[in-house]
Amino acid sequence: MDVTQALKDAENALRDFITYILIPKHGEEWYNHCGVSPERVKKWSERKVEDSKRIGITDERIIYYADFYDIKTILKNNWDKDFSSVFGEWRKMDVWLSTLESFRNPDSHRRELLLHQKYLILGICSEIRLLIIRYRSMMETSEDYYPRIESIQDSLGNTWTPSITALKGLFTKNKLRPGDVINFIVTATDPLGESVEIAVMKPRQIFENWTKNNHFEVIIDESDVMKSFGILIRIRSLRKYHAESSGIDDSVGFFYEGPECAEHLLPEVQQAHRAQDKALQVRQGKGAFNRHKEQHPQAQEGLRRKGKVHSNREKAEQEAGLPRGMHCLPAQNLPCDPKKDEKGRAHCPEQVKLPFICGIKQA
Repeated sequence: MDVTQALKDAENALRDFITYILIPKHGEEWYNHCGVSPERVKKWSERKVEDSKRIGITDERIIYYADFYDIKTILKNNWDKDFSSVFGEWRKMDVWLSTLESFRNPDSHRRELLLHQKYLILGICSEIRLLIIRYRSMMETSEDYYPRIESIQDSLGNTWTPSITALKGLFTKNKLRPGDVINFIVTATDPLGESVEIAVMKPRQIFENWTKNNHFEVIIDESDVMKSFGILIRIRSLRKYHAESSGIDDSVGFFYEGPECAEHLLPEVQQAHRAQDKALQVRQGKGAFNRHKEQHPQAQEGLRRKGKVHSNREKAEQEAGLPRGMHCLPAQNLPCDPKKDEKGRAHCPEQVKLPFICGIKQA
């Protein structure tokens, strides 16, 4: 019964949800329109600078330098227009936040909390996070019972949190080499309060290793080396039906750069890649191999050139007038829509979700 962690998770969920709602409405400088004074915003910026000087790493999310009091002020000042539809009456939320704030007070930590106080904190924290997840699930999937990823952090200082306008991908500026180790911490919640399984997949990995653990260590080996590559974090509930046809409920990709030599892979690495592909063909058949390739970020660009992109599979197939044996396949949360420069290299200036790719022959 980790009350301290529950308080932290609920508080951070509120921080992220505030930006989830206010950034699309007011832009990146949402904090100038959120109802807190300029003096408070200046204080946040000063704390960020202090962190940079003290530990050398800062969180780019300025709201993470706001006090709990500031969070409460933002919610109250924007309640009727932006947050009442999520949490209900302010009077109830005010009581919840005041209760949590009292237990966050350092004086309250000098004594052991009673059992009923612990359950009270856990109940409030859980209810706040569940209401947020139900809202996000409804906005993102049109249903309110699919689990959602709340945040992902890697050991290199990169953090992904949800946004209405952003895609399920984070392009880092980090370069990785064989032998490098990355650790991930994944926070996810099921709106029905049930357990969630998580899987982390490296490039060219065929099968997911599902677990209820939310801490992962990923070791980069030679077969992962390429000019750019992604590590995919997936979640799913234990229920029969899921948000995506691939059997998952949510996913986020972390994208890294390989070493300079990865632009032209070493012969032994290329040989290892070909051996993996051949083994997959033999073990699962050509159809499964093709589907694996379609889910691979490097293959997505080629698939997109073969057909149109649609949001509804049946409608897409009907509009495309596909011949027998041709289908629309779901794109796996593509991180971007690559644009070509004068040398034919792909760049990703925009993040665009492409749900279905049409004109692909499926075995």
